Amino acid sequence: MSPQSKEEYFEVLFKRYKEAIRKEKTKIIDECCKVCGYHRKHAIRRLRGYKRYAKPRKKKKGKPSVYNKEIIVRPLKQIWLWGQSTLFQEAQSYFTYLAAEIH
Repeated sequence: MSPQSKEEYFEVLFKRYKEAIRKEKTKIIDECCKVCGYHRKHAIRRLRGYKRYAKPRKKKKGKPSVYNKEIIVRPLKQIWLWGQSTLFQEAQSYFTYLAAEIH
């Protein structure tokens, strides 16, 4: 069985597995093991939507962040942009000065 056909087969099985009761799930897993040649545990994990390396996200504890409010963010953005333009102008004038010194 090709990997693509296994994926298509699992899509169909996944829908059946989600709606099935416990006895039917056992039969679906047995069928999957016979058809695909997977071990039982692997078939169960695939049918449950198990992802091996996905870490569960932790819920943030404590008070919500104060810095996401528009009252604080807008002035900070303006200060940051002003600083960037000032730094750029200083760097540009410095490099022009160096270029004049070389020539």
